[in-house]
Amino acid sequence: MQELLTYTLKAAAVAIVFYLFYKVLLSRETFHRLNRIVLLATMPLSMVLPLCVITIKRTVVAEPTALGTPLIPIEVAEQPMVAGVTGQTDWWMVGGIIAIVGAAVVALWSICSIISVERLVRGSRELERDGHTRTVVTNKKISPFSWMKTIVLSEEELTEGYDLVVAHEMAHIRLLHSWDVLFMNLCCALQWFNPAVWLLRRDLREVHEYEADMEVLLRGVNVRDYQLLLIKKAVGNKSYSIANSLNHSTLKNRITMMLHKKSTPASRMRVLCALPLVCLSLTAFAQTETVVINADKVTENSHEKQTRQVTTLRVVDGKVYVDGSQTPTSHIITITLGDNSTLLNGKEIEFDSLAEELDAYLQQEGSTTSAKVVYINMEEGVKMEQVDAVKNTLRDAKLYRIYYDTTPQSLPPLSDSGDTDTTTVAEEPTPFMLVDDRNIMTIVLQKNNKVKLTMGGESFEVGADDNKVRWAIKTFVKNAKESPTLPSKRTTVITLPSGGKSLEYQSSNGMITIKADAEADAKEFSSLNAAIYAAYGELREEAANELFGRSLSELTPEEQDAIHKAIPIRVSETSTAKHLSK
Repeated sequence: MQELLTYTLKAAAVAIVFYLFYKVLLSRETFHRLNRIVLLATMPLSMVLPLCVITIKRTVVAEPTALGTPLIPIEVAEQPMVAGVTGQTDWWMVGGIIAIVGAAVVALWSICSIISVERLVRGSRELERDGHTRTVVTNKKISPFSWMKTIVLSEEELTEGYDLVVAHEMAHIRLLHSWDVLFMNLCCALQWFNPAVWLLRRDLREVHEYEADMEVLLRGVNVRDYQLLLIKKAVGNKSYSIANSLNHSTLKNRITMMLHKKSTPASRMRVLCALPLVCLSLTAFAQTETVVINADKVTENSHEKQTRQVTTLRVVDGKVYVDGSQTPTSHIITITLGDNSTLLNGKEIEFDSLAEELDAYLQQEGSTTSAKVVYINMEEGVKMEQVDAVKNTLRDAKLYRIYYDTTPQSLPPLSDSGDTDTTTVAEEPTPFMLVDDRNIMTIVLQKNNKVKLTMGGESFEVGADDNKVRWAIKTFVKNAKESPTLPSKRTTVITLPSGGKSLEYQSSNGMITIKADAEADAKEFSSLNAAIYAAYGELREEAANELFGRSLSELTPEEQDAIHKAIPIRVSETSTAKHLSK
């Protein structure tokens, strides 16, 4: 419901902008056909532009070493999944219900108007028929009007101005104005709350009258006589909102337009001013997608400046590619999990024998496990239960640095009790301490592959790769409005080695814990992890601009370290469990 309402509001904003464009630049011009096209195109354009989202990709360097920040082992109780349990009103749902009811009321109003016209036509006598067009006469006192291919007149029209009235209504029929009215009534139902849509409808009806008036005058009718007829027909009788009536528009505007000097052909070029508005709308709805690239520190010697080497890992047909080139990387272990197969460094093995094969490989290599990086590639259909079994095997082998499809993670060693239910990054000993509930955000990947986010006492569901995951994490960590239900803050004082410059930053005490249902798709879990680290990447990018006035990639190594200290990544991953969704 939130997505639908957000889209509707965006469409409303675009409609307002384009209506103002028409009113300021085109409404006083005499090229009525062009104005009609502009007015009719405004609503489709306003509905399409919010869907045309331009994605701007931004690369952020994520340091695997930054993930070594000590975390606090925490246990998070499962909270109810129904939003109403939290005691909070779902205002998006309330807004959606109001929007639907309003649309239904406007649609019902239009339908009732059509029914009234049809009843009037059926109860009238047919005067004449010209092909598919017919003229009917009613004994009711109404203003003459046309609806689709029918002209409806009152008895008095037969004795006064009959030819001019019929000519006017025939112009409406030839120009298919009834279809325009139906279309605008539909738009009004969809955007009933938007005043710009109702103004568009009014102005379109006005343009219809301008067109019909012009058609009559082109037949050689005396302008003065025609204007006098309009004045006589302008008062007193009933008209129908759905129909094209002779006296529908403002009389003063119509007479003024008849006497208005014809617009020059060059004035048509004003319509091109809509192009910048289209570009502006696309820019307003553009979104930034952060691509996280993992980087390793390389220290040439203790006296030289530190540099960073960006490393991208890919596995193709069981072969390891580093930075696009196949490389014999003894420090990289690749595990590919498929529906029916398991590969260890490209060699197909039995899943149950992974521990033995891994142990044999490590003994053959003879290098320390602390230098190893494990790359877990998860194919479609793999469940989190299988991934969790692999992680337990890696813990047993003292392999703690892993990547889920290039998203960095760290696994802790097993505790003395052998309990593996809670896992944290634990490169250094960390004392246990109590954690305030406001500082904890729970992210659960459920069996249906939907993600349940819980923070500030509220729960809601999104997709694993939904932008709302990043938005929620950034809102949680930043707590810009100092909400008492979101994380508390502390002042981090950072001293840069060069020049001894000190910086202060309000760091968050927020922590994120992730849990996945054993039957959830591993690919979705990988997408979820990528979204989490992308959110932290965006937060660090914002902090870099705030503290140093430059992007993170433009900072010196020590400045980047300062950003990492100001915004540490505190993510705790718990083992999988069954039935984490309804």
